Amino acid sequence: MKRVLFLASVLLSAAALLGQDLPNGRFAKMPGMLQPGMITREANGIPHVFALNRHDLVFLNGWLHAQDRLFQMDTSRRIASGTAGELLGSSALSNDVQLRTFGLRRAAEAALPLLSADTRAALDAYAEGVNAYTATHFLPAEYGLLEQSKVPPWTPVDSLVVGKLIAFGLSFDLDLDATVGLISYQTAGAIVGFDGAKLFTDTWRVAPFTAAATIPDATGTGSKLPILDGPRFDTSFVKPETLDMLRELRNRASEVEVLASSLNPERHAGSNEWAVSPAKSTTGNALIANDPHLALTAPSTFYPISLRGGGINVAGMGFPGAPFVIQGQNERLAWGSTVHPMDVTDLYQEQLVPDAASPSGFSSLYKGAKETVQAIPQVFRVNARGNGVMDDLAIVPASASIPVATLVVPRHGPVIQLSAATGVAVTVQYAGFYPTHELESFMKIDEAKTIDEFKSALQLFDVGSQNFAVADVDGNIAYFTSGELPLREDLQAGKVTGVPPYFIRNGQGGNEWIPATGARPADQALPFAILPYAEMPQVQNPSNGWFVNANNDPTGQTLDNDPLNTPRAGGGILYLNPGYDGLRAGRITELVRAKLAGGGKMSPDDMKAIQADTALIDAEVFVPFITKAYANAKTPGSVLAGLAVNADVTEAVDRLGRWNFTTPTGIDTGYDAADVNGVLSAPSQAEIDNSIAATVYAAWRSRFLANTIDAVMKQLTVPLPPAQQTLAALRFQLENFATTGGRGASGVNFFNSTCCTTAAERRDAIILTSMIEGLAMLQSDAFVPAFNRSGRFTDWRWGKLHRVVFAHLLGSAFSPGGTAGQPPFPSVSTLTGVATDGGFGTVDAATHNARASTPDGFMFSSGPNRRYVGDMAKDGIRGESSLPGGVSGRIGDPLSVNLLMLWLTNDTYPVRADVTPKIPFIK
Repeated sequence: MKRVLFLASVLLSAAALLGQDLPNGRFAKMPGMLQPGMITREANGIPHVFALNRHDLVFLNGWLHAQDRLFQMDTSRRIASGTAGELLGSSALSNDVQLRTFGLRRAAEAALPLLSADTRAALDAYAEGVNAYTATHFLPAEYGLLEQSKVPPWTPVDSLVVGKLIAFGLSFDLDLDATVGLISYQTAGAIVGFDGAKLFTDTWRVAPFTAAATIPDATGTGSKLPILDGPRFDTSFVKPETLDMLRELRNRASEVEVLASSLNPERHAGSNEWAVSPAKSTTGNALIANDPHLALTAPSTFYPISLRGGGINVAGMGFPGAPFVIQGQNERLAWGSTVHPMDVTDLYQEQLVPDAASPSGFSSLYKGAKETVQAIPQVFRVNARGNGVMDDLAIVPASASIPVATLVVPRHGPVIQLSAATGVAVTVQYAGFYPTHELESFMKIDEAKTIDEFKSALQLFDVGSQNFAVADVDGNIAYFTSGELPLREDLQAGKVTGVPPYFIRNGQGGNEWIPATGARPADQALPFAILPYAEMPQVQNPSNGWFVNANNDPTGQTLDNDPLNTPRAGGGILYLNPGYDGLRAGRITELVRAKLAGGGKMSPDDMKAIQADTALIDAEVFVPFITKAYANAKTPGSVLAGLAVNADVTEAVDRLGRWNFTTPTGIDTGYDAADVNGVLSAPSQAEIDNSIAATVYAAWRSRFLANTIDAVMKQLTVPLPPAQQTLAALRFQLENFATTGGRGASGVNFFNSTCCTTAAERRDAIILTSMIEGLAMLQSDAFVPAFNRSGRFTDWRWGKLHRVVFAHLLGSAFSPGGTAGQPPFPSVSTLTGVATDGGFGTVDAATHNARASTPDGFMFSSGPNRRYVGDMAKDGIRGESSLPGGVSGRIGDPLSVNLLMLWLTNDTYPVRADVTPKIPFIK
C-alpha cells in the first residue's frame, strides 16, 4: 500500500495546477499583487514580465522562478544553509556539516537588516511570489521521488543565501594544495639538496601561459616596476601536525560538491568577455561579448527572463532563487562578467587552549593572550528516504564527523580542522562570511542608464569578485573589476611575514586583515581596510579601442612570475591574486588583433565566431618543439635516429605539422560549431584530419607532462602542480632552454633521460618518447571503449574522448540524454556523455584533465552557461544569446532542453527585450 501511495504522489506532483495562473499575454491580477500585470512567453518558453509597479514586477519574477525551477532554487538554499540532507538524505551530510561550519546562512541573516529599504521590499515581494505559487500548485516530481510532500516557505534570507552560495563558488579558495606543495617541496629539498621554495616557484608558476593582460593590451601601456625582492617562504611556524590536518581536510572537502572548484583548478569558474569600440566595428556601434563558465547542470544555472516595469526594463539571465537580471541588457547598456580570482580567503594555523571561562571551553592564543572561541550549537537532520514514508526526517546523532557545535575564532573565522590532542587548529577567514550587498548591486545594475551609474552600482558588489564588461548605445565601452579586497597588515607594511596569503598563515599575529578605522563609506561592507576602488583594475574607452578579459591578469603584474612586487599607489604592496588563467585570453587577444590588423573591423558574427573557437593555444606553442625534435632526430648521425624511424611517430608528426590546432569531434554523432542549429552533419575531411591531430596531441601532452615535471615530483614523492602551471613551466623551460638547459632556478632538471649525453638530446628524446607512449596509450586496453585497440590513426577521432556531461542532483538518469531525461542524444559507442568539440583551455570552454590517461578522463562538466553578443544600436540593442538547457527545470519537460541543441552547435536565439506593442503607462 505504501508503494501505491508513493507512486501516486509522484504522479500528482507532476499533475495539473491547483490554482490559477496569469493568462499568457493578457493583463490580470493574482492574489498578492497590487495591480494587474502580464506574463508572456516566447515559443521557446522564455518569459517576459510586465508590471505597473516594482512590487508586482518582482512578485512575478518569484512566481516564474517557482513555476519553472522550484526544486533547483530549493536545493540551492538548502545546500547553502547546510540543510540539504533534510531533502536529499544522508548523502548530503558532508555538505551540511561543511556549509554549517562556513556559515553562509549566518552571514545572510546578518546582511538582511543592513540592506536598503528598497532592496528589502524587493526581497519581500520576490518571496511573496514564490510562496503564492507553491501555495496553489503541486510540487515538482522530484519531491515525490524523495518522499517529501511539502516545501518550507521562501524568505528574503533564502534569496540572500542563494546569492552567497553563488559568490562563494566564484571566490572562495582554500589554500590547501599550495601549502602542502610548498612544505613538501621544502622538506624534500632539505633531504636531497636543493631549494624547495625555488622548486615551488619553478613549477607552480605565477606567470601565466600567455602574456595577455587586459589593461596593458587595451592601452598599450606596461605594468609597474617591481619593488620587492628576496625570499618570502618562511614556513617555520607551521607545526608538523598541521600538514597532516590539511591533507585530511582536503580529503573531506573533496566530498563536498560546492568546494570542488576551490580544490580542482580544472573546475574553477571561468569566463570570456571582450568589447570593441564603434570605430573598430562594422556596424558603427560598440560590440560586446560574454560567456561565463560554470558547472554544466540540469537544469542550467541561469534563467532567461525580461522584466519591464517599476523603473526597470531589462532582459538577460538571472539566478533561480534571487530576483533581477544578473547579466543582460537594458535600454541603454549591455553587460557581462568574468570571474576575477581576487584573493579574499585566508587560512590560519591557530593554537587553541582549554579555557573554563569560555562558553565553548576553548580560547585561541593571539600574541600570547587568550581570546574566547565561540560555539554555535548544531542539529543535523536527514530525510530517511526509501522507506515509503512521506516527510520522514531523522536527527543524526553526534559523532566524530557530526559535530554538536561549530567553533568560531572571532578574529578569523570558523574552525575547519582541529587536533584534539594538541589544540592546533585551522581556521578560514573569507570576505563572504560578512554581511554584503550583492543583490542590492544587481538591482542597481538593472536600473543603470549610464556607465557612471553602472560603476556606482558595482560599489555594492562586495564579494564574488568579477571583471565586468559594459557597453552603451552612445559607443562607450568599459572594463571594471568589483569586490572588496581586504588589506593585510604585513603587505601594507611592504613585506611578507612568514608566507604570502596564498598559503596557510600564522594566526597568532603578523598576518591580520587590517581593521577599518573611523566611519566606513556607506557602500563598504567589510569591517576592514580595503583596497580603494580607484586602485582596482579598470579602464574606460581604452586607446586601442578594445579590451579582452578571460580570467587573465588585468594589469600584467604577475607576468614576471611574482605577484608581490608591485607597489600600491596608497603605499605597501599591491596584491590581487597569486596567478591567473593564461590560455583563453591569449587566444582571444590573438584573434582580436588579427581581425583588427591593418584597419580591419569586427562584426557581431566575428564575435560569435571567436566564442566558438576551439583552437588549442598550448598546441600552437608545443607542436613546433615536437616537429623540431623530430627533425633533429632525422639529422644524420643523431643518437635519436631510432625514434625518428618509427612509422607511427612519422605519421603523427606529419599530421601535427598540417594541423590548424582546432578540435572538431570528427564523428557523425558529435556536435561541432560547424553544425547548424543543433542539427548534426557528417564531418568534412578537414574536420576528420583535425580531429585525429587533436587526439594525437592530447595523448602526447598527457605523456609529456608525465615524463617531465610529473616524473620528478613522483620521484620526490611530493604533490604535482596544477596542469596549467605545469604547462607554463614547461613552456618557459623549452623557450629558454639555451639558458636553463632544462633546469629550474632550484637546480632540478626536468628533462631526465639516460639515453644521451647532451641536454638538448635528452629534451628531444623525452618529446619523442612521449609521442610513442601517447600513441601506444590510444591503442591500449584502457582505451578499448573508444578505439577498440585500433592502431589506425583514422579511428582516433576526438569526439570519442571529448564528451560533456550534465550533472543532476538525482543522478545521471535525469540528465540530458539520460533514461529519464530529454532528449535522447546519439550515442558515442558505449561511452557516456555527449561528444562536442573544444578542449583544454579553448575559448569555447571545454577543459578536461590535461593528464588524462583513460577515455573518460577527457570528459568535462563545466563550460559556457550563457553566450551573449550585443550590438549597441541606438534604436535598440541587438542581443543574441544561448543557454545549455532551457527555461524549465521540470523532469521530462521539453522546455528544459529545447535551447540545448543551439548551444551545442554555438548557435543563438535573439534577446527580445520587448515582445509586445509599446505600452505607455508601463514605466
